Amino acid sequence: MDMKLGYPRVSTTDQDARMQIAALVEAGVGEDKIFIDHMSAAKTAKERPGLTELLKYARDGDQVYCWRIDRLGRSLIDVLNTVDEMTKKGIALYSLFDGVDPSTPPNEAPCCTSKISQRATDGRQLSRT
Repeated sequence: MDMKLGYPRVSTTDQDARMQIAALVEAGVGEDKIFIDHMSAAKTAKERPGLTELLKYARDGDQVYCWRIDRLGRSLIDVLNTVDEMTKKGIALYSLFDGVDPSTPPNEAPCCTSKISQRATDGRQLSRT
């Protein structure tokens, strides 16, 4: 059975992920299907235990929801590698804030990739200011 899974990340243990979790739950993700990381964006996707666990757990046909696309990696290439790994496993990615939605018609896929790239870059710039 296809599942909705969620991934929130906050940069420090002092920050609160409640807003991200609430948005994921509102999107239909069960609280028991949320994989969270409390760690710096300086860690790559492979160094994040919550994301690593989510990627091991997710199966073909599952849907992964995140608050913002930049939550998925340290850099643009890290985000794109994570998205590529999900795509190869048949996992659909939804970014609530950025509007990334795999139900986009196939002829619009390059636009979706462009949106992922732009949002990941924007997120990095915002998090550094």
